[in-house]
Amino acid sequence: MNEEVSARFLREAKKQGLKTPWIAQPTFLGQKVIALAQGAAEGVRGHVGLTVEAPIPAVKKFAEPFKKRFNHVCDHNGIKGYTVVYYNTHVTEKMGKFDSKLFAQTLHGMTITPKDEPGVLMEATFDKNGDIDRESFLGEVVNGNQKIVEILPKLGK
Repeated sequence: MNEEVSARFLREAKKQGLKTPWIAQPTFLGQKVIALAQGAAEGVRGHVGLTVEAPIPAVKKFAEPFKKRFNHVCDHNGIKGYTVVYYNTHVTEKMGKFDSKLFAQTLHGMTITPKDEPGVLMEATFDKNGDIDRESFLGEVVNGNQKIVEILPKLGK
């Protein structure tokens, strides 16, 4: 569900008195849904792939100037957009030129760390199909904000 529908769902569930603990998709834990839900998101838990609430120094360092510049909290899409530039740069520099087929071959099976490419915020491994594997997070809405309650390991570890 998108943000508006997620918030409406949570408000209606609260209105109907449902007390079920909600284990939800990542959208439910985003700040926009939390605000639109008007308190009804409190206690929602779920998996979050990327978040500026991650207890990772590089992510925190990224989040502060983003919020200052754009006057809102960055969501996972902003982190992805920022990071993909550095993944692409790293792979392209390894190749020495850009070629889409060679790019895929080079990326598949690669692990990129912040040490390898300083703009990368978290270590990521790309499997033989190009799917990404990195740490992720268990989040919960607490006092009207997303709170990370656990770091989940990479699947390949």
